[in-house]
Amino acid sequence: MGLLELDAENIVQAVQAWQPGPCLSEARCQASLRAFLQKQFARSTFLLEHPVGEGRADIYAQLRTFLGKGADVIVELKYDLMDRSEYLRLKGQIDEYIGNSPAEIVVLLCGKTKPEWVEKIRQYLAKLVSDRWFYRAYVVTKPITVRGKDGRFLPAAAPA
Repeated sequence: MGLLELDAENIVQAVQAWQPGPCLSEARCQASLRAFLQKQFARSTFLLEHPVGEGRADIYAQLRTFLGKGADVIVELKYDLMDRSEYLRLKGQIDEYIGNSPAEIVVLLCGKTKPEWVEKIRQYLAKLVSDRWFYRAYVVTKPITVRGKDGRFLPAAAPA
């Protein structure tokens, strides 16, 4: 991680700084995040809905610095992950990416997510990458804030 070689840890730090504001759908979060990442990593390329195996990664980052190529990172974004079928679909997408790409993975859970699924996804990723040297996979949660009547963003509600 750093200025000389960019990787998934740099993406995680950027995502933590990203303020999604009133993005109230997966597509709006995806577009907002891509624009934010492009500003943060100007030399890098960020592709939306990039084919990986039989699936499509929400954002496929080809990280670059002035010294050259960094890591490729898949950002898989889920908005309000509350439905079991969507949770199982996410696990299938992760399998597809790990089986068909050398890219590191960042799973970004925006909005509401069942708390037990966050930990299960972390454990699942850890198990899948445990036998791969220098391979990284992360789960990041990002609450979505909404605007109050005065137009200002309201603080995100604390998890229950």
